[in-house]
Amino acid sequence: MSRQAELKENILAHHIENFLMWVIERRVQVLTLLGVVLAAVLIGSVFALRQKEAREQARTKLAYSQALLSQARFAEAATTLDEIRKGPMDTDTARLTAYLRGVASVGQSKADEAVTFLTEAVDLSRNHPIRPLAIADLGSAQEQKKDFEAAIASYALSVSEYPDHFMSPRVMLALGRVQILAGKNDEVADLVERLIDLHPTSEWAENARRLIDKTGKR
Repeated sequence: MSRQAELKENILAHHIENFLMWVIERRVQVLTLLGVVLAAVLIGSVFALRQKEAREQARTKLAYSQALLSQARFAEAATTLDEIRKGPMDTDTARLTAYLRGVASVGQSKADEAVTFLTEAVDLSRNHPIRPLAIADLGSAQEQKKDFEAAIASYALSVSEYPDHFMSPRVMLALGRVQILAGKNDEVADLVERLIDLHPTSEWAENARRLIDKTGKR
């Protein structure tokens, strides 16, 4: 071994020795610090596992809630969804839970409650596939509440944002119906004409013609 290499080795050994002496002299503080770090790691791991478990339970409950809604068991679905909302939720869970909770409220004819939940779902669903459904159902809840001006705004927003959506004809009919209820017959004719032009041979067109008959404007 060269003298230079031996010198480097001695310097390294000296630093290691000094470090070990420092640790020995402060062993209580060092062990305490290590204990704190270890405890923090363990607590973080437990927290992460519980969060993961909570998310998995929420997804299971969401699937169960959807099954209940498909069976028109609205009150049971609402109870299950309320349980989900009490726990931690990521954005996807919060969005779907709010939407389904609104649907459950519509099913129970609780219009005020439905509007609250569906408004939340709309706010959480920008650029998300659930948004057109949430807007249309919000209009339905507002119509159920007899808040026709709000329902017109929601249905019009749906038609404007999603003109090619599969629900568009149904929403256009709903918009025409609510315009009639709000006494805005003059606005219905143009809407119906658009609907008939877009879907001339469909059942939507026939329903639109019946709608215009109610206005007496042919």
